[in-house]
Amino acid sequence: MKTMVDDPQYRQTMMWGPQYRWVLFIPDPFVPSEIVVGALLSTEDRIISIKRSPIPCPACLGGPDRHALLEFALRDLTAPLRFERLPLSMGPHFKLSREFPVPPLVPDPEAWLRGLLLGERRTI
Repeated sequence: MKTMVDDPQYRQTMMWGPQYRWVLFIPDPFVPSEIVVGALLSTEDRIISIKRSPIPCPACLGGPDRHALLEFALRDLTAPLRFERLPLSMGPHFKLSREFPVPPLVPDPEAWLRGLLLGERRTI
């Protein structure tokens, strides 16, 4: 039986505030490695996608084919429909991390998450 606490929108808005998930790229399914290439941020009224820029070079990903796959799939991250899953068009080389809460003292969750993703140092 489903309860209100099971509803993601209720949990996000009523209990924990904004939450985020990392978008992970798996260049080779036979090698245990994941590369953070983006993030989804769930706020009270919308879902925001943030893409890593620049993306890793082809040599870092294992070749130009994987680099092209990453570039192509990140285009589909512009308007995610749900916080719980990625667009199906992104394919099996991508997955979402678990949910993480944005610290309560962060005044601008989007800028804070963008700073984390892009490696900028920020203080709360």
